[in-house]
Amino acid sequence: MSLKLPALLVVLCLMPARAGSTSVEFMPLEEIVGGSDHVLAAKIVRVDMVNRLGLQVRDRTARTGPGLPNQIRLHLEIGEVLFTTCRRQPRRVVVPLWQAWHYALGTMQDQLQGSTGIFLLIGAGFDPAYPNDFQRGMAERERIEPLVDALRLQRKQSQLSCKEGGTVTGS
Repeated sequence: MSLKLPALLVVLCLMPARAGSTSVEFMPLEEIVGGSDHVLAAKIVRVDMVNRLGLQVRDRTARTGPGLPNQIRLHLEIGEVLFTTCRRQPRRVVVPLWQAWHYALGTMQDQLQGSTGIFLLIGAGFDPAYPNDFQRGMAERERIEPLVDALRLQRKQSQLSCKEGGTVTGS
């Protein structure tokens, strides 16, 4: 047996499986925080779903995923702004989740509504800073705060008008 075959087997074993599931590469917390425009301690007060026309979907069995028109959104009530690039500190925001995740509305409502966390978001529309791991547990606050301090040194608060609860504020 030549050395090429064992080397090929090792390479094939190390390749990640992509068998029809939605996945994203791991990104370290430091990189997610470093790319964030907003770091917010918040409570999820509502989980809803809209279709591609922006109309509410009320069927708890409705799903999201690749090729489906639905999007789940998290409605956050901000408890504390750890960092933001917004002109005004937001009180409520709506976070649209990545549509490629395979979720059912009812499952997400049952699991997330009423929970608290630290949310790492980007842009005026408060999108997740990364599709995965943008919502962190409150227990990670001690790990996140030094990263936020570094973020403050790198970036200043801007005059960005940010959406709050679906409308533009600070204009």
